[in-house]
Order: sequence, then structure tokens, then C-alpha cells
Amino acid sequence: LWKQMDEKLEDKAKSHNLSAVNVKTILHVSYTIICTNTLYESVRSVADPLIDSQRKPE
Repeated sequence: LWKQMDEKLEDKAKSHNLSAVNVKTILHVSYTIICTNTLYESVRSVADPLIDSQRKPE
């Protein structure tokens, strides 16, 4: 499956005069950013209520 995806990616990259390595790097960085943002939002959804519950009323 990965080999097929790599071959398709290389074909697409060539059709747009791009390097397959550059396209893979862009996809990898994009995927990493998406995963990091998703993790951050998940942690915040748990942490924010906990932090709020620990705050002392002013």
C-alpha cells in the first residue's frame, strides 16, 4: 500500500514539475502540524476545566 501511494505521489509530483521528496516533506510537515494541533486541543479540553476548578474566587 505504501509503495503504491509513493508511486502515485511521484507521478503527481512529476506532472506538476515537483520533486517527490519535496512533496513528501510538505505532506509530512503538514501531517505533523495537524497531529500536534489535535493533541494540543485534546489536552486543552481536559486541562482548562481542571485549571479553572483550581482557581480561587477573587
